[in-house]
Amino acid sequence: GAEDPVGLAHHALADDLANYSAILGALERDDESFAAAQRAAALRERHAADDPKQQVMAAAELAYASFRHGDKAAAEAHWRRGIALVGTLADPPMDDALRMYNQLSLMLTLDGRPALGLPIAREGLAFADRHGVPARSPVRSNLLRALSDAQAETGDAAGAEQSIREAIAVGELSDGPDSPMLGRLYNSLGLVLADLGRYREATAALLRSEALQAGHPSAVEQATRRNNLAGAYENEGDYARALALYAQALAVLDGAEGDVSAQRRKLQVRQARATGLAGDPAAALDRLEALRAELRQAGDGETIEYAFATVLQAGMARLAGDPERGVPLLDAAEPLWKAQVPATHPVFVQMQRLRAEFARQRGDLATAASTLEAALARLHETGGVNAFSEAALRTDLAAVRLALGDAAAARRLLDQALPVMRQAVLPQQVDRAAAEALAARL
Repeated sequence: GAEDPVGLAHHALADDLANYSAILGALERDDESFAAAQRAAALRERHAADDPKQQVMAAAELAYASFRHGDKAAAEAHWRRGIALVGTLADPPMDDALRMYNQLSLMLTLDGRPALGLPIAREGLAFADRHGVPARSPVRSNLLRALSDAQAETGDAAGAEQSIREAIAVGELSDGPDSPMLGRLYNSLGLVLADLGRYREATAALLRSEALQAGHPSAVEQATRRNNLAGAYENEGDYARALALYAQALAVLDGAEGDVSAQRRKLQVRQARATGLAGDPAAALDRLEALRAELRQAGDGETIEYAFATVLQAGMARLAGDPERGVPLLDAAEPLWKAQVPATHPVFVQMQRLRAEFARQRGDLATAASTLEAALARLHETGGVNAFSEAALRTDLAAVRLALGDAAAARRLLDQALPVMRQAVLPQQVDRAAAEALAARL
């Protein structure tokens, strides 16, 4: 028989409220967005409790609104409930289903749980395959971006580049080469290229992202883009420009609605790193100490962000020549990273490099040399593809070899390192500056 016209009217009203909630969320009016999503879900529950498709839509709407409202636990529960429901349907609402996979994966990765976000993205792509979603579908592009972000955060930068380039290719086919939707994809590409040590390519990708998204009204997203671009200039060694962009990003957050304290802390952590690299590691050390205390107070003392800040603080201790402060920081950071990411993650090579430098600062050149050689071996064993990281390790080892009296070995190492550095970064970048100074001595 014909469907109940009253029920259809309630479904249509729920759809309108859901669309309104999404618009309010995009405008960062998160409390209003959450209220509209709750009204939509209540209508679906009251008038379509036995309709699984309507319940999927309610779960999807409540999840995203809860996330924007700051309740990540509720958002995760709604997304997982919706994903479980679509798995029971022969003909699921495909847009809602794939959006839930995508958004849950992105949230888990953003929340410092990329090891959980990675399988969700892969499950979403497999779900799309099973249901015949076309290769050029924009929802597939979004899932590939979620996959790439999770791969990058778990240390698979090469896989992440492959995934995000596939996402861009799909996005250009479906939306055109100048679509603002591509801006987020180029942002992810820029971050991945930075992980691979291809810093100038990374900056170009992030500038492309900024150009495509220049009209986006979200203060949080504007601040995030400026933060990422600041990081790209920082990697190249343009510390003054990086610090200016970090300041701009923080100023943009001042105009954001809702609680942006977590985003602000992330920016401030990276701003502190740039302060140290620009020549004031003592100030950076103290600033990172305070920010780590704030993270602990916020209940984030076991997250990747806290582990990241701890390694950064150890890096500032290295620049300040303070091994007594730096080694305990590495000892604190290592178990946190081991609990969150696989052993192949490049952060473990980074920590070996820091331990070697602290040994050198203490006068233990033999331990410094063996630790650097072990770090190089680990980089190769784990499939490390960051040529700049390898060049920095070779520069450090060259300095140790020279201190041990082996100038020939130091020259060979620098001959391998300097061409990579000169192509990748500016002369004032700290690692290149150290390499050039060492070359001048030789």
